[in-house]
Amino acid sequence: MNINNLKSLLTLGKRLLDRTKPCVPLIEFADAKPLFRASEPKGNILRAAPEDAGVSSAHLEAFMKELEEDASIGIQSVLIAKDGKLIAERAFGVHRTDVWKNTFSECKSITGLAIGCLFDDGLISPEERVVDIFADRIPPLQKLHLAPMTVRHLLTMTSQICFNEGEAMTCDNWVRGFLTSTLRGPIGASFHYNSLNSFMLSAIVREKTGQSLSDYLAHKLFGPMGIENFYWEKSPEGIEKGGWGLYILPRDMLKLGELLRCGGVWQGRRLLSEQWIGMMTTAYQDAPSTAGYFRYGFQMWVGKANGAWLFNGMYGQNMLIYPQTGYVVVSNASNTDMFQQGAYFPLCDRYFSSPGANAAEPRLPGGIKPVAHKKPWWAIFRFPKAAKAPALPEEARYFADKAFVPVDQDCALGVLPRMMQAVQNAYTAGISRVAFRESGEGRMTVTFTEGERDIPVEIEPGKRCECSLPGGGTKWLTAVTARFARDEDGRPVLIMTLEYLETPFSRTFRFYAEGDTMLMRADEKPGKAFLVRFASVMGEDLVKNPVVESALSRVDRDYVAYKLDALFRPAMEMKREISPREDPIGD
Repeated sequence: MNINNLKSLLTLGKRLLDRTKPCVPLIEFADAKPLFRASEPKGNILRAAPEDAGVSSAHLEAFMKELEEDASIGIQSVLIAKDGKLIAERAFGVHRTDVWKNTFSECKSITGLAIGCLFDDGLISPEERVVDIFADRIPPLQKLHLAPMTVRHLLTMTSQICFNEGEAMTCDNWVRGFLTSTLRGPIGASFHYNSLNSFMLSAIVREKTGQSLSDYLAHKLFGPMGIENFYWEKSPEGIEKGGWGLYILPRDMLKLGELLRCGGVWQGRRLLSEQWIGMMTTAYQDAPSTAGYFRYGFQMWVGKANGAWLFNGMYGQNMLIYPQTGYVVVSNASNTDMFQQGAYFPLCDRYFSSPGANAAEPRLPGGIKPVAHKKPWWAIFRFPKAAKAPALPEEARYFADKAFVPVDQDCALGVLPRMMQAVQNAYTAGISRVAFRESGEGRMTVTFTEGERDIPVEIEPGKRCECSLPGGGTKWLTAVTARFARDEDGRPVLIMTLEYLETPFSRTFRFYAEGDTMLMRADEKPGKAFLVRFASVMGEDLVKNPVVESALSRVDRDYVAYKLDALFRPAMEMKREISPREDPIGD
């Protein structure tokens, strides 16, 4: 690791842990995610009843039941296709299947598809040297250093480059950071997962075509497949991240899975060569045991036992393709998984990897349960009788028309979860005020103040509300659920959960009323447990650095655990505002 980048990374870490002042990022990204807007699906996969595709609906319902009951999986949504037909689709809890999702590393395989288009057009070879592609940007001595590195090494995660995701958060030119990096060993010697390999593939697409990765894919693959509603985050120099940062609809991920399953053909039209699909899905590298039971191809995971292909992203974003049985399974979740360690993978194997495994199962009366949040067509003709508006429960009066400010400001505690702030490189100034106001018809508006910005969130106890909440220069589609209760000491409590539907992240607030004071607790998922796992798997190089190793030897581990708990499960004492301002609680 570059010593200057190491110092900057340690500086960022100190800022993240310091709750007394807002964290200032070291770099700025080129743009921010646009607001999600729903669109009519185009070029969709045909739908079919499970039995029409030779699958028992009871078999699928049993899978759904196991999937939902295993809390470690944290499932949000799943789509299942068989032989090119969508046979099951379900959203769980407050989630939806018609909203784009942040894929995290799942999109690396899509970057691999883009390189396949270059290959088919004769614009690149896996054996082409990286120093030749970026000849005008590499110092002479570094050209000798990186001379053996080819596109194949980027595709198979064997470049041995040390410049990684952590360093990228401190550097405003990722291409230069990669090309001037040190090596962890001889190029090609071993597999080492590093998302900046995928970023460099994105940079190569721009270098070879003069187009961005998004524009190139829109022309070569996405356009012909009817994939229009997507967004790919960019690096500080304006290049798509390649290895993460893609927002795409689950149904469009399913199309890409079908493209691979059919050997590069989409609905009768060849978009990628069978040769490239074969190269991409060949296992070239063994991965360490921490990476699960898959091997690695060209930006693609390949199953050791059953030959399944996997697009895999952290927090539970996955697409499994079973070429032998014809299944494609797309899922989004919120869990602590990195790579393929979780219960989800053996569960899918049990249901989808064996031909004919469900043939003897009975048909489920009524078929597979429909996707959540979809009204039947006849519902538009129903005109329900007007019901009396429900009243807020008795506990609500302890909060209504009151505003509270911190006794001691916690600048790390924001409406967005802390992990989400880090992923977006956009940090809060801290919640400096919370106000509650009855808004009629059994509803209440909770308004958070961060810096100079008010963030109103409307709740209706016992019901799902949806809104767009600001954060990181954009807005996030959010499902809000809330309820009033009393804790074990009899204190009135409001429990409010914000689920950011485009992501795996959620934030739960608990407000405890105590006369003219209030205790606010916050929790987030995924949180501390994921960070600990991420650090143990991805922080190996950093920990081995002599400077860091020396510093860690002097750190009290219990103190670190305490600081992490305070960061991901903070609590803040608040007092009633003596002279509340005119908004948002009224007159």
